Amino acid sequence: MADKENNMDLDRRLADYVLNHSHSMLSVVSRNYVYERVNARLCLAHAGNRNDIEGKTLEEVWGTKNFLQNIKPRVDRCLQGETVLYEAGFETPEKGYRLYQVTLRPFNKSEGVVTHLLAESIDVTEIREAESAVRQIEEEFRNLERMLPVGFLRTENDGRLIHMNPACREILGIPDDFITDDLNFGNLYADISLFGIHTGLLEENPTRSLGRTRLKTHQGKEISCRLTGYLVRNTGGSVSHIDFAIEDVTREQYLEDRLVHARKLETVGALAGGIAHDFNNILAAIFGYAEMSVNDLPEGSALSENMKKIISSVSRARSLTRQVLTFSRHIEQEKVPVDPCRVITETINYVMGYLPEGIEIENNTSDNCRLVYADPTQLFRVFLNLINNAIQAMEPSGGKLTISLEVRNFTGDNRQSVSYISGEHVLITFSDTGRGMEKAVLERIFEPFFTTRDIGKGTGLGLSVVHGIISELGGEIDVTSQPGAGSSFTLSIPSFDSEGKAVIESLPERRLLVISDNIYESGMLCMGLENSGYTLTHATSADGLLNCLRKKNSIPDLIVHIDGLPDFPANDLLLLIERTGINLPILVITGEQDLISGERFLNSLHRVQFLIKPVSLREVRNAVEVILTGK
Repeated sequence: MADKENNMDLDRRLADYVLNHSHSMLSVVSRNYVYERVNARLCLAHAGNRNDIEGKTLEEVWGTKNFLQNIKPRVDRCLQGETVLYEAGFETPEKGYRLYQVTLRPFNKSEGVVTHLLAESIDVTEIREAESAVRQIEEEFRNLERMLPVGFLRTENDGRLIHMNPACREILGIPDDFITDDLNFGNLYADISLFGIHTGLLEENPTRSLGRTRLKTHQGKEISCRLTGYLVRNTGGSVSHIDFAIEDVTREQYLEDRLVHARKLETVGALAGGIAHDFNNILAAIFGYAEMSVNDLPEGSALSENMKKIISSVSRARSLTRQVLTFSRHIEQEKVPVDPCRVITETINYVMGYLPEGIEIENNTSDNCRLVYADPTQLFRVFLNLINNAIQAMEPSGGKLTISLEVRNFTGDNRQSVSYISGEHVLITFSDTGRGMEKAVLERIFEPFFTTRDIGKGTGLGLSVVHGIISELGGEIDVTSQPGAGSSFTLSIPSFDSEGKAVIESLPERRLLVISDNIYESGMLCMGLENSGYTLTHATSADGLLNCLRKKNSIPDLIVHIDGLPDFPANDLLLLIERTGINLPILVITGEQDLISGERFLNSLHRVQFLIKPVSLREVRNAVEVILTGK
């Protein structure tokens, strides 16, 4: 008996020890909702002692409203034999408002009836706050993934898709309702074997730029994308998954290709123009001496007839050199307000006199058209060359040439070409059903003396002249062609009102921070930008740049760096911006071609654009407008 009493006493002391030293709030509640036992932690939370709580009802301790609405229903369920778990919060004198996880357990059954319950309350405030912080961070990352214009996707090691964000769907042309469970990213490579090469590179170096890669959209269209890969391994060392970041740089590639093509044409034009000038001087001497010789020779003599043939040949040669000078823009056009519809009609009427059988010309232009400021004779030459070019492409099988015209206002959001100046343009399209052109031919069609016709059947200057005349008008030429499916030439010429004034969209007030030496080329460009309506501030060093950026009331919209400062070259500017995190668009005008190919800068500074010297004011103004409007 004594041993049994000793064991019971030991059990009570052990229970009291556990009860009073627990980090949880513990209490024993009777069927009458009365606290019969409470521990020290519960008393501490209520700033009282056992005598203040033991013997009192739950209603007296927690208040009638709280007891009836929140506590009593749960206690009743527990007294019926159910373990009840819930969370509740209240103010504590020690730590203020705290959140507790409460567990009610049935206790001490007698004759099938629960006589008591054990209530345990654990402080979970820090846990819930940490969970809330994690959820907030996760939500921020999800928002970032949804909002960024960069595509993110996760794949298995073999390319099977796990996840992609909305931007990736948009870049790859995948509809929102398309289920991607069976999609393999490797199959979206234009060259499927390249995916295996990329994964091999990532196994050697888990994080790396994969450069520009040709991908296929869901519709089968090829696009140029900049890829960055990140290979993740699990604890066992095997590949868990691969993350890819995708940026659509098709437009960037298009701009660079146009830039290279424009520089090529400019170089060829300068060379051809210089030769044409010198050749004209030689022809002038031949022409003059031949004319004098004819005057000194008997009319009708053999020598006289030979001299006349020389004069005729010189005239044809001067016509060719004039076309070269037109292409190279060494001849200024005499511009007046012109109705292009009338010129198109006159050109068609002229061509109808020798139009081959089986070829049809459909004129869909309107009689009521916007005027353009041009030399009507030169405009006639443009239309005539394009029509003749289409006729030659459709011979001998025949076909149809459709000429259409529309007036479109380019506001920055709907420019057909990124190099168009904003404002109202007249778009004239010549579409034929001829042979079409291969890509290699398409890239060279504006080069002087380049022709696909047989020897002696063409000079190769027709489209070169077209390019030179339209460029002189401040216009653009877009060409699309497919072998066997015909070609389409679209001219875009800025329109003018009846008074001969340009209908050009006025630019909004913009601030440019120009980093340059402010002399020679940079001085002229700065003057031109100010005359175009931009507000300019200047800096010549890194300190000057940072000082300008510290003035909150004059933060620039764009940084323009005209490379040429020995103490602050463009390379140093890019390093400074990468280090300081300056979040502004940047236009770098440089003569260093190698600077553009720096993949490091292209990956980290997505808002940096480059122009290669020499540049014209028009090119700089167009680039500034494209960057500021984002289109």
